[in-house]
Amino acid sequence: SALSQIAVSNHQSVDPWKVGILTMDATKLQELHAFVKFLRANPKTLDLPELSFFKDFCLSVAEAEKTKPSAAPKPPVVEEMDVDEDEEPEEEEEEEEPEEPEPVVDLPPLEPDPDVIPEEHEPVQEVGDAALEVTEEMEDAAQVEKGLASEAMAEGKLEEAIKHFTNAVKLNPHSSILYANRATCFLQMKKPRSAIRDCDEGLRLNPDSGKAYKVRGKAYALIGHYDEAARDLRLGEKIDHDDATFAVLKKVEARLHLIHEREQRIKDAKDRADKARAAKAKAQADAKASKGAGHQHSASCNHPPHADASGSHKPAPGAGFPGGMPGMAGMGGMPGMAGFPGMGGMPGMAGLSPDLLQKLMQDPQILTAIQNPKVMAAVQAIMTDPSKIALYRSDPEVGPVLSKLMDTFGAGAGAAPPRPQPAPAASQAPPFKKPSVADDLD
Repeated sequence: SALSQIAVSNHQSVDPWKVGILTMDATKLQELHAFVKFLRANPKTLDLPELSFFKDFCLSVAEAEKTKPSAAPKPPVVEEMDVDEDEEPEEEEEEEEPEEPEPVVDLPPLEPDPDVIPEEHEPVQEVGDAALEVTEEMEDAAQVEKGLASEAMAEGKLEEAIKHFTNAVKLNPHSSILYANRATCFLQMKKPRSAIRDCDEGLRLNPDSGKAYKVRGKAYALIGHYDEAARDLRLGEKIDHDDATFAVLKKVEARLHLIHEREQRIKDAKDRADKARAAKAKAQADAKASKGAGHQHSASCNHPPHADASGSHKPAPGAGFPGGMPGMAGMGGMPGMAGFPGMGGMPGMAGLSPDLLQKLMQDPQILTAIQNPKVMAAVQAIMTDPSKIALYRSDPEVGPVLSKLMDTFGAGAGAAPPRPQPAPAASQAPPFKKPSVADDLD
C-alpha cells in the first residue's frame, strides 16, 4: 500500500494493524464509532450472546493494560541556585504538627438491657374534646365503658379494652384516670409512646396523678430513657407508693449508675488529654518565643544601636550629657552641666570652684529649674545646638533660668586672669644704669 511504500522509503517498519486501520473505508470507521458510542450509553448490550466475542476482546484489552509495566518515574531535576555568601540563609518555616485526634477511651460497652424494646410507629390515638361539656348521663356512660374495658383487660383482650377506653374518654374527656387507665393498657400492649401521650394528657388534667407518673415512668424505662423514667417513677412513688413500681425504680437507678459512671470515666480521660495537649502547645510556644528572642539578641549584637549614617555612635536617648552636676546628693547628679560647650561665650562649668557650685546649688530658681522637664529639655537642646539659645531666651520659663546661669557664670568664672606681660627685648629697652654724682652736677 501507499503507507507501506512510504515507510519503506523512510527505512521504517509499520505495524500491519496500523496499515489496516488507515486503509479502512471512512464509512466503516464512522459506523464503528457510532457502535462504540451506543455501547457506552447502553453497556448491558454487551451481555447479548451475539456480542460475546466483542466483550471478551474488550476484557482482554483491559487486562493487558493492567498488567502493562508502568514507566519508572523520573527523578526531579534540582536546579542549582546561586547563593550569595554574604546573604544570611532564610530560616525554614517549621511545619505545623497535625492536630492530635480526640482520645478514644477504650471502655467496654454496656450490656444491652433485655427489657428495652424499640418505639412503636403508629398513628396517634384518639382523644376527647377538651371543650366538651359533660353531662351526668355522659359521665355514667363513660363509667360503663370503663368497666367493660377493665373486664376485657382481665381476659387479655387488650385491643377490645382500648376501644372501650377510647369511648370512655370521648364521653368524659376531663377525667384524668381514664387516660391513665388507657395508658396502662397501651403499656401492656408494648406501645410505650402511646402510653406516654395518654399520661401527658392525664397529668395536664391532674398534675398530682400518681398513677400517670408511674405508668409514664415505666413507659420511658421500656424504651431506654432512664433519666426520664427515674424522674417520673420517683414522683409517682412520692405520691402513691407500691412495691412493683419501687422495684422498677431500683432497676432504673442501677442502670443509670452504670451509665453515669461510664460517662464520667470518658469525661475524665478527655480532660486529661486536653490538659496534656494544652501543656504541649504551651511548651512549643515557649520554645518558639525563646528561639525568637535568641535571634533578636544575635541581631542586636551584630548591629550596634544608635549609629548615624557616618558610622559614628551617638549616646542613647536619656543618657544625658557627660559629666553631671555634683553636689546633688540623692538625685543622681544633674546631667549635662559639665562644659556647656559652645553657649555663645558662656564658659562651661567644668573647673568651676566648689564655692561657685555650692552657690549655684543653693539658688532656689536653679533647683526649681532642675525639676522642670521643659527647662531641662531646653538646656539639652541648646547644648546639642548652641544656635537655639536665641530661641529659648524669650520663653517665660526657660529664659529667666538661662539668664540666671549666664549671670552666675559671668560673676564667678567670667573674669579670666590677666596674662603675664612678656619682658622687653634688649634692643628696645636700654640697660639700667645707676646715676653717678657727676651726673647730678651739670
